[in-house]
Amino acid sequence: MEVNAVMPAVPRYMLWSDQEITWSFKDHPKIMLNPGGYALVVDLIMRGPETRVKFSKVLIDNGSSINIMYKHTMRTLGITENMLQPTHTTFHGIVPGLSCAPVGKVRVDVSFGGRDNCRVENVLFEVVDLDSPYHALLGRPALAAFMASTHTAYLKMKMPAPRGPLTVVGNYRVSMETASAGSNLAESLVIAEEKKRMQTVVALAQSSKLSLAAMSGNLGTPAFKPTNETKDIVLDPAYPERTVRIDDLVGVPRELAAHSLNVRKDAKPVRQPLRRFAEDRRKIIGEEVTKLLIAGFIVEVTHTEWLANPVMVENKKDLEAKAPKVWRMCIDYTNLNKACPRDPFPLPRIDQNEKRKEKTVQRPVYYLSEVLSSSKQNYPHFQKMTYGVFMAATKLKHYFEEHPMKVVSEAPISDIMGNKDASGRIAKWEIQLSPKPGDCSGTLGDCSGKLGDCTGKLGDCDAHTGRSNACG
Repeated sequence: MEVNAVMPAVPRYMLWSDQEITWSFKDHPKIMLNPGGYALVVDLIMRGPETRVKFSKVLIDNGSSINIMYKHTMRTLGITENMLQPTHTTFHGIVPGLSCAPVGKVRVDVSFGGRDNCRVENVLFEVVDLDSPYHALLGRPALAAFMASTHTAYLKMKMPAPRGPLTVVGNYRVSMETASAGSNLAESLVIAEEKKRMQTVVALAQSSKLSLAAMSGNLGTPAFKPTNETKDIVLDPAYPERTVRIDDLVGVPRELAAHSLNVRKDAKPVRQPLRRFAEDRRKIIGEEVTKLLIAGFIVEVTHTEWLANPVMVENKKDLEAKAPKVWRMCIDYTNLNKACPRDPFPLPRIDQNEKRKEKTVQRPVYYLSEVLSSSKQNYPHFQKMTYGVFMAATKLKHYFEEHPMKVVSEAPISDIMGNKDASGRIAKWEIQLSPKPGDCSGTLGDCSGKLGDCTGKLGDCDAHTGRSNACG
């Protein structure tokens, strides 16, 4: 908005405003290729200090508030850097998500048309030191100077000229080639900028690692150097002679911790499309990557044909409580999962249990899991154990009704289920597990009333609170 603007007594009209510019069916091209899908790229002539040069890749951008000249075009015109005037302009849009500052500005004569009908204007350009498939970009200031009118469907531009309106026709082929090259170049510039930021993160992580040099021991060797004040610790009260010192503890063997992916031989590398994030999420990703680098869980590598994007997931608890957003970073490995055949039992102990036999009879093993809601996650430990029995009896009802079941657990489930003072959910589960309360002769009675007789020694097992998948 202009401040202190005064309406003149006599109207002042801009030069060339007396000519009328219209569009009609006569301007319709013979072939319409995807109307609105191509940018308007035109030819023009620029006059340098000593030469005139014709440029065929000049982008007409009605949304730009400045005119841009690229440095390679400046050199072609014979303009040196000492001819540039200082500028304080900062603009966005050339590189997605990043801001750019010109190296200077310069005025150049720009002309459209030929000898029969020509139009020349002195245009101010901001010179930028960026690679681009275009020679220059004409924004709103240049279009206003030429009093030009563009038609995005016809891919043409009209402007007043000495011998009547001058029509400038865009080139479909050049527009398509420059758009493709421009998108690839913009993506490469974003990747280069991301690499610069990643180098800063890696340098920060490496400097932090120096202060944690005492923790960087090799696998299979002590990670810490204890002082002389260490003492023997009894592992089992039943065997007090079995003790251990902290300097005897070693790291996890590599053959147990390390594993390789079972990727199909016919799988091809997949490069996911580059995903951009808002500034707040970018900071969170940088912090998470720094933590992983400092901890030594990840290292920086470069893949030319494979890329997995980070995915920011909002905490569900915060959604329910309407608390401020808390993001956690995940990696999109969906393509990698599709290329890896699933192993239902990746741990050798599970395979052994599957193949074992009891009294020369092979027993099948069933794995049940359920995602606990927020309220169920707050159950006490003994209630979670009892709920696990109830959940198993519900999901395997046909087995529980036809066969006697034996529940092996260190938790006193029989005392919990047989408590006469039980109330709430415990009483509800007991009623559902015992159709005939007090009668322990039925098959379900063996599950609910005689659990104390079937109690064996087995480590505590919490109800599964994670996500279940096809592998259990």
